[in-house]
Amino acid sequence: MTKREANQQRSLEAFLAKKAEFDALLAELQQASDDHFGAHPEAVLWGETAWLTNLAWEAAQLPLYTLWWDGSPSEIAWAVLHCTLGDGIIGAVTLGGAWLLTGAWGWPEVGFSRVAIAATIFGVGATVLLEWLNVELWRNWSYGAAMPRLPPLGTGLTPVLQWLLLPTLCLLAARRLALAR
Repeated sequence: MTKREANQQRSLEAFLAKKAEFDALLAELQQASDDHFGAHPEAVLWGETAWLTNLAWEAAQLPLYTLWWDGSPSEIAWAVLHCTLGDGIIGAVTLGGAWLLTGAWGWPEVGFSRVAIAATIFGVGATVLLEWLNVELWRNWSYGAAMPRLPPLGTGLTPVLQWLLLPTLCLLAARRLALAR
């Protein structure tokens, strides 16, 4: 075997070893998904639903931000994680604030509409404020040319839609689960 052939053989073996590791990780991830990431499907709370839907939304709207075009893969991954965690904080604070403001102690069975409306208003308000601060004032991120913007502050349309649609869907899911028990 020539030196070139031996090098080719070692390269192939290294590639196949890394591919096997990657395939094993994919198999573990698939198994975790099949097992609903350790959550019993009938016991999933609105928080898990909200986390996964916000994670998917954050990833889907990335092409509307300049980061998608200018950022490294690690910067993009960090942004998705950071924004999803921020969504979780916003969601918890807005739901808790709405629950306290409305006094709907039996929620979601009692006072569902009041809490849902208040949480949606708080969530959209927080989003408009945080998007304005991060885009215009602090310049932590910026919108790409494809991002539709809303007057008067130029807030991106997709972050506002995120807080109009996702909490509503997650709260409806929470109510459905609560009423089914």
